Amino acid sequence: MSEKNWTASHPRWLVSSGNFFFRHRNALFPVVIALLILLTKPSEILYDHSEWRVIGLVIAVAGQLIRLLTIGYDYIDRGGRDGKVYASRLVQGGVYAHVRNPMYVGNVLIAAGLLIFSRSLPALLIGLPFFIFVYAAITAAEEVYLQKSFGADYAAYCETVPRFIPRWQGLRDDLSRVTYDWKKALRKDYGNLYLLGMSNIVLSVWADCYIEGVEQELADAPETLTAIVLTTLAYFTIMRLKKTKRLE
Repeated sequence: MSEKNWTASHPRWLVSSGNFFFRHRNALFPVVIALLILLTKPSEILYDHSEWRVIGLVIAVAGQLIRLLTIGYDYIDRGGRDGKVYASRLVQGGVYAHVRNPMYVGNVLIAAGLLIFSRSLPALLIGLPFFIFVYAAITAAEEVYLQKSFGADYAAYCETVPRFIPRWQGLRDDLSRVTYDWKKALRKDYGNLYLLGMSNIVLSVWADCYIEGVEQELADAPETLTAIVLTTLAYFTIMRLKKTKRLE
């Protein structure tokens, strides 16, 4: 079955699930991650191996870099309208010329990285399949909408550009022909950058408190507070630059 026909045959329950998750994603996703962390605990076998912390951080940062790379070349306005899937145009440039859902790939990597960074094996085993399903469902809902909205143009796009795994051939040449707008990437995604930074700080403190005890973490409080202050200061600095139009 071609990918075009697969798009047309999404089961109704998957599309309905995708519409639900799309509508509530901003509130639901942080709550799900918080519950996973609060209701599970760090696994000592993972905590004792510091490389897991590094692996989680690298994966999460890679996901964030994918988001910034995507936004800086050709921003897509699939943020929805009135809580529903919406697109004013069919974006096919920049990173979207090589993969149809780079932002969702980035989001899944961020979620996976944070769950690994937490060093909670139950959270990882529950959370990662959940987020993969969520973004598969949202993708299905968007594909149905885009097929109805853009018809043959979208069908042709699906035939040549993969859904999640990038087509690497020609990527560097295609991106070299367009200008990367780092200011746009920063003003559009600085909130996500802040959440990523704060999440890593909170997860690190949580794991250290659980395994090594609160007393040990209190001894490291100055370093933790410094990280929080610097991360928050960067956030409000970028916010100020955005409001004063210096990132236009």
